[in-house]
Amino acid sequence: MSTDLCLNSRHARDVPLRPTRQPALPREYSLMSSARVAIVDDDPGVLKALARLIAARSFRPEIYISAHDFLDSLSQAPPDCLVVDQEMPDMTGLELQHKLSRAGFKIPTIVITAHDGPELQQQCQSAGAVAYLLKPLDQGTLIAAIIWAIAMGSASEQARVWGRRQEL
Repeated sequence: MSTDLCLNSRHARDVPLRPTRQPALPREYSLMSSARVAIVDDDPGVLKALARLIAARSFRPEIYISAHDFLDSLSQAPPDCLVVDQEMPDMTGLELQHKLSRAGFKIPTIVITAHDGPELQQQCQSAGAVAYLLKPLDQGTLIAAIIWAIAMGSASEQARVWGRRQEL
């Protein structure tokens, strides 16, 4: 029996009252739902709002009030994704990206900013940002960017592991 829904009333008898089985969620969904998303912003209100939004989507938010606080946390495992404000007093998002790159970290990064400029966007993307978003943020766009960033990071890790297997 087909589980496709049909809106034409003549075919209503072809539609089961309940699906015979629940569709399986892709494996990637379970990986993403436990993903750690670091948020770095000097505005406590923005941190709180973004943490709530990200947690509501089943990600695990980790908040940092400064780039230095975030860097200090890297002695543990790095997050699966980084959302960073560009304009912060001690270190900009771009400077943080450069510092992470020099230290050998490849964290998929989303730069958020209220101060747009084509040159800045190009610099952030050249430094490895997977997305550059303008404030005020559209929630759907941010979540889509986070999913994309986590998927890219996961694919990169899988390619690295696969490359090691090929060497054996």
